[in-house]
Amino acid sequence: MTKRLAALLLASVAAPAAFLAPTAVSAQAASEADAQRAGQFIDSLANEAFGVIRSGSANSAATKTELRKLLAENFDVNYIGQYLIRRHQRDIDQSQMRAYMEVFPAWVVETYTNNLFAFKDAELNVIRAVPSGSRGQVEVYTRVTSPGQAPIDAVWLVSPDGNSYKIRNLTVSGVNMAITQEQDFNAYISKNGFDALVDLMKRRVS
Repeated sequence: MTKRLAALLLASVAAPAAFLAPTAVSAQAASEADAQRAGQFIDSLANEAFGVIRSGSANSAATKTELRKLLAENFDVNYIGQYLIRRHQRDIDQSQMRAYMEVFPAWVVETYTNNLFAFKDAELNVIRAVPSGSRGQVEVYTRVTSPGQAPIDAVWLVSPDGNSYKIRNLTVSGVNMAITQEQDFNAYISKNGFDALVDLMKRRVS
């Protein structure tokens, strides 16, 4: 359940319009002031996301639309989607890539929404935000608490995007969610082929 919560927090909402060129980032380390703004960004996003969850339902089309909108605005969906299939991009053509990228956001929402609603009473608190690397990225350390459950520590990797940030990855209880999902995709593609993965994703959202 922890992994499902993390994956959905990473990609709980999406829209095809989000699939643009990867976000350009500055070639310098984030400042302490940048880190503080990144922490505020995650705090604000968490409040908005949990607000949508608490006021909606897992089977509501309107709720899923709101979640997709959040991802389009706050997650680097293009980067994440391409990262998960990075080992296969040389072996697929443009039409295959386009089909995958078109279904990816809806697949994320459909796959993880029900699990997220199990945590509708949770709260996310920002613990600290730390500059990461030399390209303006920041790691935002948070703790998710739910009544009757052990706290969950999550680290959000965010990259600058104009005057704001976009999320590129999430590590929960030491588990890197992007790498975990990439491994799942690699295993399925190795056994069934890339087109079969896209077909599976389409069936999930139909």
